[in-house]
Amino acid sequence: MPDIENNAAAAQAEGTGKTKKDDKIRVLFSLVGKRDPYSETPPDQPPGLDAEGTLYDYEGSVLTVCRKVRPDILYLFPSGRDGATPPDNHTQDKAEEIKAIVKEWTGGPTACEVRPLNVANPANVEEVYGCFKDRVLTIIEELMRNRPDGLAAYKFFVDTTSGTPQMSEAARLYLANSLLDPTYCQCLHPDRLQGGERVVFPDSKLPELVLLKQIDNNVDGYQFHSLVGDCESLNGMTKVTQRQTIARMLKPAFEAYEAMDFMQYNRAFLKISQLHDLFDPIHFPRINAIMEAQKDFLEQVKEQQVDENVYNLVDLYFNMERAFARGNYVDVLARFWRLREGMMYYRLRNIYGIDQHDFADPPNLGALVRTLVQDFHDDELNRFEHRFNNVERCVYIDPHDGEEKEMGVLKRLRLARNYSIVAHGMAPVQEEEAKMCLKIGKEIIKLIPEVPESPGDVPRIPGGQEVYDAYPFTLEKLRTLADMLKRV
Repeated sequence: MPDIENNAAAAQAEGTGKTKKDDKIRVLFSLVGKRDPYSETPPDQPPGLDAEGTLYDYEGSVLTVCRKVRPDILYLFPSGRDGATPPDNHTQDKAEEIKAIVKEWTGGPTACEVRPLNVANPANVEEVYGCFKDRVLTIIEELMRNRPDGLAAYKFFVDTTSGTPQMSEAARLYLANSLLDPTYCQCLHPDRLQGGERVVFPDSKLPELVLLKQIDNNVDGYQFHSLVGDCESLNGMTKVTQRQTIARMLKPAFEAYEAMDFMQYNRAFLKISQLHDLFDPIHFPRINAIMEAQKDFLEQVKEQQVDENVYNLVDLYFNMERAFARGNYVDVLARFWRLREGMMYYRLRNIYGIDQHDFADPPNLGALVRTLVQDFHDDELNRFEHRFNNVERCVYIDPHDGEEKEMGVLKRLRLARNYSIVAHGMAPVQEEEAKMCLKIGKEIIKLIPEVPESPGDVPRIPGGQEVYDAYPFTLEKLRTLADMLKRV
């Protein structure tokens, strides 16, 4: 491992200007090909010097990029001689030549390391990917040990011009999802310059990387149906077997989440139960724990009963959140009113022993509130109604006459419901109204009471806040699953 602190100090003493007190240490990763360290000059173009006298059109990719980036540390990744088939099918000797050359440069890298990729076939993406990943992880550990501020002390560059196309692809596939956030460099062939510089800094947009980014975006938007198709596409596209396997396993997971989002709980339960057994706790401990919690949750709602319970009410709130993320504000509003009604029926049954099915005519929301607040003196619900009807107020613009009216937020949401397709009108639901639904919805969850253990071994039923806090289908949990595709 290079002595980073001493090398950096040496570079500063030489007056290179690269290493200042607050500058990041520049690290260049470069593959090594058979045209390094020097490539043949195009027959129709004699060697030429630039303004500084550098023979750019003769030097290979690694030396050219090195001059441009001016790294403090250079890591070279040749195909290794160990395991090469045939024995001379490697570039490790080329890497040693490069190391000797840059050592003599004034102001060149103060440390150069050769980390050979010992693979039998450098044209096999999966084989190169695994070996390159191991080498980079070792380097990361070494660099982090040498600096108290860890990777934040470094700026990483990657030259993937040299080596086989498969080596380049494998390196970009891994580094794009690593902790390094590198800048990519590409060295152009001299006869393709057209007056420009040989070194350019392109975006790394391999189709597979674009698809992985798309999966991240679809997870954040709860686009489960799209995620099913994304996993199918990735399975057919990737050359990394582990990623292919995980894509095949995640496809039915996203199918289960889509079923759950449509409240087809039994279908979701069956799929999650099968997947839980595939993600064994030895190889996938975090995923297995998530799936276990999801299976247990769906166990509580899979019977698709008519009556509310604490689990389907809490899931109804999170269904509102998912609808909001997709911009479906009408569904947010509709689910909000069902959540409010369901909470009151639940309180009637579990606090006061009144079943709504005993009513000849099921009461509307106003009648429910009066029954709970006036007849049963439900102080907790009374405080909730007072807060959102009287304390927290807003301005509402009447869609009929355009008049501004001040009112409680619950009344505002009642009018939004009545004027939209949720009830009796065709007016759109505003984002602001959907946000109100989510805010008040969280307070409704707190009104779902705990039901203590009853005689006859009837187990305790947790309250709404407890189930909310343990909800296993949060965005964080979904991201954990999707991140598996990038961690192979």
